[in-house]
Amino acid sequence: MAKKNNRKVQANLSGQTTSRSRKKEMDAQIMDFIASNAYSSAHDLASHLDIPIDENNHEFKFFKTRLALLIDKEQIERKADKSGNVTYFVPQNIGYILARLVRPSNDPQNPCLEPISWPKNNIHKKPEIIELDKHHKLPLKKAKDGEVFVVRTQSVKKGRGTTFKASVIDNVNQKIAGIVEKKDDGSYKIRPATRKKNYSLPIEEWALNGAEEGDFVEFKITNKTDNEGTPTPVVTQLVGGSEDWHSISPAVASEFGLSQDFNQKVLDELDQLKDPNWTTANRTDLRSIPFVTIDDVTTKDMDDAIFVEPTLDDKGKQTGWKLIVAIADVAQYFPYKSEIDSEAQHRGNTNYLPGYRCDMIPTEIAADKASLVPDEDRSCLAIHMRFDMDGKRIDKKIQRGIMRSRAKLNHDQVENALNGDICPEIAPHMEQINYFHALYEKLAANSKKRLKLPIQSKEQKIAFDAENNFDDIKLIDYKVVNMIIEEFMVEANVCAEELLEDKGFPSIVRSHKKPREKGKEFHGAVLNSLGYNFEADRSGNAMRKQLIRILNESVGTEEQELVHQLVTMMQSRAEYSANQDDGHYGLALEKYAHFTSPIRRYADLMVHRFLITAYNLGEGGLQKNFDKGRLRSIADHISGREDLAKRAEREAKSRFCAAWLENELEKVQNGQTPEEFDAIIVKADQDGLIIKLKKNGVEGHIPVEFLPGTGNYHHLGKYNTIAGREEIAPDTYRDLAFQQGASIKVRISNANAALNSIKFEPTLAVSSIIGKYEQGIFSELDEVANDAPRQRGRKRKNSSFEAREKRKQRHKRNRHQPE
Repeated sequence: MAKKNNRKVQANLSGQTTSRSRKKEMDAQIMDFIASNAYSSAHDLASHLDIPIDENNHEFKFFKTRLALLIDKEQIERKADKSGNVTYFVPQNIGYILARLVRPSNDPQNPCLEPISWPKNNIHKKPEIIELDKHHKLPLKKAKDGEVFVVRTQSVKKGRGTTFKASVIDNVNQKIAGIVEKKDDGSYKIRPATRKKNYSLPIEEWALNGAEEGDFVEFKITNKTDNEGTPTPVVTQLVGGSEDWHSISPAVASEFGLSQDFNQKVLDELDQLKDPNWTTANRTDLRSIPFVTIDDVTTKDMDDAIFVEPTLDDKGKQTGWKLIVAIADVAQYFPYKSEIDSEAQHRGNTNYLPGYRCDMIPTEIAADKASLVPDEDRSCLAIHMRFDMDGKRIDKKIQRGIMRSRAKLNHDQVENALNGDICPEIAPHMEQINYFHALYEKLAANSKKRLKLPIQSKEQKIAFDAENNFDDIKLIDYKVVNMIIEEFMVEANVCAEELLEDKGFPSIVRSHKKPREKGKEFHGAVLNSLGYNFEADRSGNAMRKQLIRILNESVGTEEQELVHQLVTMMQSRAEYSANQDDGHYGLALEKYAHFTSPIRRYADLMVHRFLITAYNLGEGGLQKNFDKGRLRSIADHISGREDLAKRAEREAKSRFCAAWLENELEKVQNGQTPEEFDAIIVKADQDGLIIKLKKNGVEGHIPVEFLPGTGNYHHLGKYNTIAGREEIAPDTYRDLAFQQGASIKVRISNANAALNSIKFEPTLAVSSIIGKYEQGIFSELDEVANDAPRQRGRKRKNSSFEAREKRKQRHKRNRHQPE
């Protein structure tokens, strides 16, 4: 995607541009009415503004767009009652203040806030204590008494008086990734670059430190306030321009506290590193074995190389297979508790963001010294495995060796070769590739027998062109070559854990517990709504077989991706553990550790160190009596870092999706491409729909305001559907429903990569449900929203609205009457 001309591309619901003054006028009309008539519906609003409720009316579509955007900016809030009626109100904001956390000695689990600053000229006096909004306490979990935060404060009527509640925004002096924006009056404001922190603060021009409108920056909120009593932000670092996609991943890295740079102590230690002295006296010579690596085209930190050959008896008859997995020997370069090691442990893993990575260990080691590059001698830890003709492992051993990779192959080359398309680079290695596939088929059959969950999800890939410019977003199928590598690495990982247990050594294992009860209940209900007959009360192998049946039944269907996603979300989160009795549910294994990626995962490096000592393989190991409490602490920490890495990757991909949609929207407006996309509904609730485009997995939100009608939808839990009934003429109704898993046609409403905001709208005012559930859905809708009560309810609401208007007019007349 080419760099944009420093402008944001947006469209309203009708796909037409609208003047800024018209938008401001509509916003003001909506705000004024809701401020005076709290908890009004969209129907009330439209009636007041004399806008006909008609899906084909441009003014009605424009009105719904502005309503949704005001909610996005938190200038108004939406509330839905149990009957599905959606109403709106204006929150009574005091503003942003500085406040000190107070943990009462008699109840430290229920902290409150002591305000430090208070907006000048506010009608309320500064209170001594402010209550915390129970839904917005983060980031207080580990906060200490007396710590200072920026909080958003609201006034709440309580009897005849007023009390205050606050939502915690951010710590003072914490680094925050943000975006600089310019207001209509020429002044500046700054907002965090993540949707999870939806606020903005005024910033003085001097505090921008050279940053301009639209720039990605790092900023911190100081413990000072401006003349109005508002906390003062200051830019600490310029990351890049928001219109340049090159800034996306660095901005996300900054937001999540990830860095490509290493501190000076690490760099000093790196300068003093000496190349290890490899000899056949301290390493087994494996250089005659024709290992190859198989990775992505762009991969530089190559951890693993593989070799397979058939085993033969004395008469030359095949008796089975031999597999050797050689893994980069990272432990030789720096000892435990060294500066490099301490930083690697802190980082936990290498973080991969689109077009950008933050290494766990210095790049000089990760991509050069330790990486198994072709035609270079490298030290490795190699696990040798022998299998019988049925793929059952009958022997294993570990060596520390010197190896030399014959070639760096990539996934596409090997996959094409397996399908008969053999390129010149692959031709010399075809015998090995055929051996890989033959052994894989045996191992895969055994995985199926032990009831491994066959989850297959397409990978969303951010694609770059030959000049490393952002080009496209694609869904990549899980290929046979990926499954070959996975089976081989799983075997090596199992062997690593077994080898440690054979010697009575501790380990960090990969733990994956059985599905969570809440997950089975919630996601199982969705599977049932899709027709997959899930029974949550099954256990043991009965549950496992049920999940396998559902996964297999979904293959090739329209909802396959959603079903596999639901089964994945039903599982407990895989994490690292120091308890060697923890198994891996998804892989159906009792013993499992990570051994195959020590360049990019700290858990693997710890396993290497224990193996080195356990099998007398030389220097760089850890002792058998390693402190168990410390090992648990390391396992917990790196599990948290892995979770952080996944969240950062999702955030970066989401912003690239928004950038792609900005580009697509520009193409639509220029008539270069159709505006309609096929999508699937992945979530339906009273806030609206989350949808995913079928062509590339881009996700976005359809606010309930963008759906046909005035937003009054009931949530039908049995069918994971929102459904509504709209009166289109006197005594004439239209039923509409939107079901999780159903297909829907959408177009882009607006997209903003800087703010990671993606909104779609349906192209047709029709239901999106799975056909076989139509009768059940509308029968249930009949029960919760039948015609007569709906009409009576509407009359009550209208009469209530009229009564409020009459009271207001009466109050105005009474004010001007003489006493």
